Amino acid sequence: MKFPNSLDPSVPLKIVRYLTLKKSLFKPSYSTNPGGCLYQFHYIKQNKTWTEAQQYCREKHTDLVTVTNMKDMKRLINISAGSKNRAWIGLHYQTHGTRTWYWSLPGVEFDVSDTNWMSGEPTDKHRNEISGNCGFLFKSFTWADESCHHVEFFLCYDGE
Repeated sequence: MKFPNSLDPSVPLKIVRYLTLKKSLFKPSYSTNPGGCLYQFHYIKQNKTWTEAQQYCREKHTDLVTVTNMKDMKRLINISAGSKNRAWIGLHYQTHGTRTWYWSLPGVEFDVSDTNWMSGEPTDKHRNEISGNCGFLFKSFTWADESCHHVEFFLCYDGE
């Protein structure tokens, strides 16, 4: 399986929307890059903690979404999110260590110079919780942190 570090924003995003028998769960969205890798993003309309969402994504897809290109995520969240304002993504850090953010997907490093935190974020307000802080994506395309025990809808990722 190939997991590129970024998508080429100059290539038009091919998006396929279709109804499934389980349309209440998600509507997948697709995009491709010039290397032929296919990316499928699923907006899951189930309230889960970050850890539960990660487990769900790893069992049914690849992992929670790793945001490597905000232009593509803007297009995908517009298609998928509907009226829900925020969704878990694969961003997290553990408490009682260095305040370093990580992507859930192994092998993809978090680039501190390429972030889209909402003004005043991350707040680190849940730093004393055992669960740590986890990141979510607002429909406005900005990121914020929240206790990993909070429940939200979430975005899963498939990659080949």
